[in-house]
Amino acid sequence: MTPIKTALIAVLLSGAATGHLRADNTSAHPYYLQALADLRIARWNIQQGPGDSKLNDDETKAISEINAEISAIKKAAIDDNTSADNHPAADEALDHKGHLQCAMSLLGKIRQNLLNELEDPSIPGLRKKSFIHLNKASRFVGRAFIALGRHVH
Repeated sequence: MTPIKTALIAVLLSGAATGHLRADNTSAHPYYLQALADLRIARWNIQQGPGDSKLNDDETKAISEINAEISAIKKAAIDDNTSADNHPAADEALDHKGHLQCAMSLLGKIRQNLLNELEDPSIPGLRKKSFIHLNKASRFVGRAFIALGRHVH
């Protein structure tokens, strides 16, 4: 046996022994991978509350729905192995209303992209659950946006 084959077998056996091997659904689901990145950015935008004020109830509920969607995607073994708090540089110059608009836009983009994702028989119902979480999150962000308009002079 060549040294390369021996090394490969050793790596595979050590991964199996430590439980680091798992099915890889990432390459088969590019829209879910993009959704993970967009969900993190949407969540970050919502978390940029109005100055020192706490987030309102609708913003908190929207974040909960986004977190539930991130968890559902990762549970399906579609994971980009990126920290939950990692997000690309976002526009920190936006005001609270701008951040909510950005989050709403991203949630719409994710819904559009997931329409292109084929239902995978190995993870039944994921797309349907995704749309439920995304629709709820969008509804809460919309309500937060409306409430913000009532409080801004």
